[in-house]
Amino acid sequence: MNDITKASLQEMTGLINNEDVTSELRPRRVQRDNDDLKKVLKQIQETNNPFDRNLAPETLYNISTGKGANEEIRKSLLEVPTKGKDRHNECMSRAWTIL
Repeated sequence: MNDITKASLQEMTGLINNEDVTSELRPRRVQRDNDDLKKVLKQIQETNNPFDRNLAPETLYNISTGKGANEEIRKSLLEVPTKGKDRHNECMSRAWTIL
């Protein structure tokens, strides 16, 4: 089988995908990409970096938004490990009484 036939066969069966990247370079696409970049940069600037060392260490920060949680949410989230352990122990106690 010659190379041209082999390449044609591979392309027809989907083994080779000849992508047209020229659409990425069209002015409208470049403009859309630039607009998207500006949106991302604006979002970053409007939120806090949750890993910034200057942020209050006692505040919990949302990684997605960079905003601090209020005191009620903070307290609730910090109690999760203790409450989870208590519920686990309660479940295990119930399981042993059934056996």
